[in-house]
Amino acid sequence: MVVWPKLGTFLRQHVLLILIGITCEFLYLFYFVRQFGLFQYYGGLTDMARITGYSHSGFAQFVIVFSVLFLLFGLAWWDVRHLNRRSTLWLILGFGSAFGLTMSFVYPATAIDIFVYIAQSLALVQYHANPIVTPPALVANDPLIKLADGWAYYPAPYGPLGLVIDAVPTVIVGRNLLAMLLLMKLMFSAILVVEAFLVYKILSHYAPEFALAGAVFVAWNPYALFEYSANAHNDIVMMLFVLLACLALVHSRHVLAFVLLVAAMLVKYAMLPIIPLFFLYALVHQPTHKQRLIYVGWVVLWSAVLVLIVYGPFWQGSKTLDSLLFQDTRYMSSLSTMLTDISSGSVTADQAKLIGRTLFAVIYVYALWLATRDQTRLFKACFLVMFFVLALVVTNVEIWYAIWPALFALLYPRTTTHIAMIIFLYSAELSVTLYYYLWFWLGLTTPYLALVNDLAYLMVFGPALLLLCGFAVQRGFSTSV
Repeated sequence: MVVWPKLGTFLRQHVLLILIGITCEFLYLFYFVRQFGLFQYYGGLTDMARITGYSHSGFAQFVIVFSVLFLLFGLAWWDVRHLNRRSTLWLILGFGSAFGLTMSFVYPATAIDIFVYIAQSLALVQYHANPIVTPPALVANDPLIKLADGWAYYPAPYGPLGLVIDAVPTVIVGRNLLAMLLLMKLMFSAILVVEAFLVYKILSHYAPEFALAGAVFVAWNPYALFEYSANAHNDIVMMLFVLLACLALVHSRHVLAFVLLVAAMLVKYAMLPIIPLFFLYALVHQPTHKQRLIYVGWVVLWSAVLVLIVYGPFWQGSKTLDSLLFQDTRYMSSLSTMLTDISSGSVTADQAKLIGRTLFAVIYVYALWLATRDQTRLFKACFLVMFFVLALVVTNVEIWYAIWPALFALLYPRTTTHIAMIIFLYSAELSVTLYYYLWFWLGLTTPYLALVNDLAYLMVFGPALLLLCGFAVQRGFSTSV
């Protein structure tokens, strides 16, 4: 009999959160699944603009629905900040699981990466080729591999651990395309929920007042659900190892944290700039010189063992890294492309790349100093590094990379930073419409692509950077007063 009063109290405390969750699920189901259903389109390549006939109404619907979802998500994120019940976490994860399940039945309408993963997995599992050095299209004349389109003619730019994890659905269901798509999407959706739980556990250790909001930020985020449940980008796998490393770090398991970060790099190489920060933090916080030597020894040993085990079967000399190096020669929607465009070509792409990396070097030195302080400032350093890696260093910025700085920002317990990241993810997701609608409406010509690239770069980074700078100035003024 005591259960009903407790249930009534729980419902009263969570009525807003429950209503928001139900409304979001309704939008995911009746807009995304109905408009871009996986069962209807999975057999071939298309995109959201083609599905909606490149129409202005299709563009408007996408923008409006995403805007409403982000407003609801922001309201839920704000609402849980006054709750401290552990049962709230299970409500958050329950709705997050429902959202992920629903979005798994949405066609990857703005990227074909999941088809590329399938092509690489078939090359690895069925044809016993090494996709890091051998393009899948050169392995076999396979209709499933052809779904990767032009990317089937390029080797995989991912680490070997990432390729192995991406191949799990192929190992389980074989050549059943629909089953492979669904299993990979469900796998990534489950990882997203696990990451929400990990963020909660990490923040509970040193900033419990942010823990539930952190879980909502991950599990209810429309950007994350679209990019990792619907589009199924494997960046979410890399970030799983990153968050496991952060959890190990807050529990002072420094060697384990470093090795898990190396594992993240073996999924995708993007975490390479973070490794020195973790290493420096742990080294400085060893109590004695002897402990520092022991730490270095164990880190070198276990990292080498992991790299040898994972990379050994894939290593074929220096050409193993060719696909990674090739990524640095692609220019799109980045500082490099914008500087080249606005200078009318007087600044070459390589010169623009050098300018961006010189600016980043200054920020990285500051981040190294922050990493010697405490855990929260280490996470701040990681956030700054990954944000400016995207803004200044990467020559081809894809919107699904935005999760790299966003999750580190979550671990830095400052409300203003989290608000900036919500805006960052929102503007990043909407920037995709510039390529699928605006460029088509303008005529699909190269000069217009340059315009779209520049607009997309400013749209992704401009609002977040202005907010971060504004909040920093406001804090400085408040401190001086």
